[in-house]
Amino acid sequence: MAKIKIKNQTTIDQMKLMHDGGIKPKDIANVFNIHISTYQNVKRAGWEFVNYRNMVNNQMKTWTLKNKKAELIEDNKDRATSTPPTSNGNLQNTIVVINKLTKQIVELTNTIDTLNSFYRSK
Repeated sequence: MAKIKIKNQTTIDQMKLMHDGGIKPKDIANVFNIHISTYQNVKRAGWEFVNYRNMVNNQMKTWTLKNKKAELIEDNKDRATSTPPTSNGNLQNTIVVINKLTKQIVELTNTIDTLNSFYRSK
């Protein structure tokens, strides 16, 4: 069965009532059909939906940034072992690859700038 998302403050309020009533986190997670880590994130966010959503969005941005860096490193490893361009066709392929790398670098820079501006505003 697929796990659900926390979509509003009402759900969090119900989770907090159960928590305050002494129900185990595992049981609360089962009742709401969520992962225990989701319960822990809600608790870590102070039982506030807006704080929870901001925290999850920041986690996703961080993971995306790490994945993009890993992909870029892997692409560079592949290119380092490939043969250098020897004909006009290979030169065109090299130009396409350089353009793709440039685009990825710009995307990474924008993501880093977004993360920096978010953390500076806190």
